[in-house]
Amino acid sequence: MQPARIGSTLALSCLLGVLLAACGLSGAGLEESGDGSVEGDGPAGQDVVVPVDGGAGIDSTSGTDSSSHDTGATHVDAHADVVSEAPPPPPQDGGGCVHDSDCASSTQGTKCMPGGTCGCDNSGHCPAGTACNASNVCTTSCAGNLTCNGGCCNGTNCVPGTDNGACGKNGGNCQSCGGQNPTCQNGSCTSACNGPDNGTCGNGYCCSGGTCQSNGTTTTCGASGSTCVDCTNDPNGAVCNSNSCGCTTGGGCSNSQYGNLCLITGGCGCTGVGNCSNGQACSNFRCGTSCGNFGDSPCNGGCCNGNTCVDMCPMNHMCNGMGMCP
Repeated sequence: MQPARIGSTLALSCLLGVLLAACGLSGAGLEESGDGSVEGDGPAGQDVVVPVDGGAGIDSTSGTDSSSHDTGATHVDAHADVVSEAPPPPPQDGGGCVHDSDCASSTQGTKCMPGGTCGCDNSGHCPAGTACNASNVCTTSCAGNLTCNGGCCNGTNCVPGTDNGACGKNGGNCQSCGGQNPTCQNGSCTSACNGPDNGTCGNGYCCSGGTCQSNGTTTTCGASGSTCVDCTNDPNGAVCNSNSCGCTTGGGCSNSQYGNLCLITGGCGCTGVGNCSNGQACSNFRCGTSCGNFGDSPCNGGCCNGNTCVDMCPMNHMCNGMGMCP
């Protein structure tokens, strides 16, 4: 090394030593690197690299191949690449789980059990139409009085609970609809009747206006399961007599067109002209305008012209003794 270069290097080293000492670095930690820079130990074990460039009176390129020297400290990227792993897919039935959310789509149950598998503690953890069995697994079987999630249990399996014979909505035992409530609607037995898929009214009930009503009254007269009849203006009588419109000895025929007498048959009628209204005759135990036949009574007022009761005979003729027009 030339004397001038050596002197300059020593002077620069002394100056750097003073600066580094002021910064808390020991001069003993400095050394000249092969590329003409000065290295030292920095705080906390960090290397301090001070490149030495040619200054006044220093030929920084003399005898040096700049292409063969590192002109700066090597920088290390402190941010290592981090590979983000996608969350695992929900476990298949029988697979492992950590959280309840891992079992959201499991048919075995939506609860992550202590053993790390999907299962159930109750029917609320099961899909609709299944029950939680003793093994903490959801199943369509409800044998043993298990509670279903929705619908009802027919004694063997969970069913929707919409049939008239297996009706329910709270997961308990199904019931068979009947009596006054023969139709299952929305999981409950109702009185609906005479409609599509409706049940038939049970014993003691007939269908009136689309609902089952107690039979045996004037307005709801009819056999069990049949359509009710209103007897108010029925010619047979205004009394429900053995599920049919009729009469009793106490009445029921005051407004009947058949006659105001209650016959032994239980229906209204007549046995003579006195049981009929004006302009009618009693024919075959019923009042009407028909007359002149064997067994018919005379007309109540008027005459019988041919076979019909009239107010007056033709040509203003009078009736004969039999009540017939001449």
